Amino acid sequence: MGRFTEVLRRVEGTLPEVLEAAVGVGAPGAGAAGGPPEHTVEYSRSARGGERSCELLLRLTSRCNQDCPFCSAPPPHAEPSLPAVMKFLDKALPRLPRPMVTLTGGEPTLQRDLSLFLSEVRALGFAIKLDTNGSRPEVLDALLERGLVDALAMDLKAPRPRYAEYSGVSVDLDAIERSICCIRESASEYEFRTTVAPGLGVPDLEAMAEWIRGARRYVLQPFRVPAEKGLVDPSWAERDSLSPATLREAWTKIAPLVRGGGVRA
Repeated sequence: MGRFTEVLRRVEGTLPEVLEAAVGVGAPGAGAAGGPPEHTVEYSRSARGGERSCELLLRLTSRCNQDCPFCSAPPPHAEPSLPAVMKFLDKALPRLPRPMVTLTGGEPTLQRDLSLFLSEVRALGFAIKLDTNGSRPEVLDALLERGLVDALAMDLKAPRPRYAEYSGVSVDLDAIERSICCIRESASEYEFRTTVAPGLGVPDLEAMAEWIRGARRYVLQPFRVPAEKGLVDPSWAERDSLSPATLREAWTKIAPLVRGGGVRA
């Protein structure tokens, strides 16, 4: 818990824009057996309408049932102790204005005991957002039915004919379709988003927008390679992708198909 203690001290002090912590490991900054951290917490803050808010990004698992070649998520690592996570959240809550927890991964719907964990997080008073690839609609449906998430963000990888190419695995498109429908029908707040990876063109973006026609929010994210992270397939870092300017131009064609969204900076 040394690393956790260090992070809590930083939260209590300067509230940095981003902070990272390992849970269930030994010395500060060290993962299991000298590997990557078992758990990552990122803290961000914003001011909107004169109110301060914050978000804790919890990476509870690195496991994913897709293998997107352009992904920059952390490499596989052991899952943290959920009781340790809860202990941290309980201590951090009073320090954070309008706190929200966002569960990401990996694919967070693969996390063991997810419903129980979210119930406990909810009991602490956190709002909850879930990031997902939409591969497990039955989990999303159960969480929404129990009112355990306040917002959902689903990654739409590519148009149907190219989904396997961009997810790196054979994908059950019926499951993706069921997740889209579940989110649209049951989530009070949601967005679909696409990281516009190399090789995706404007016609692909139009096809995806048509797929979710009428959705409340669709966001295009320019492809970037984080300075301190690699990609699942490093060769994708050398491939050309659409520029933010091209995406903004493409958005003028996409905007009429959805109710809101845009190009994320």
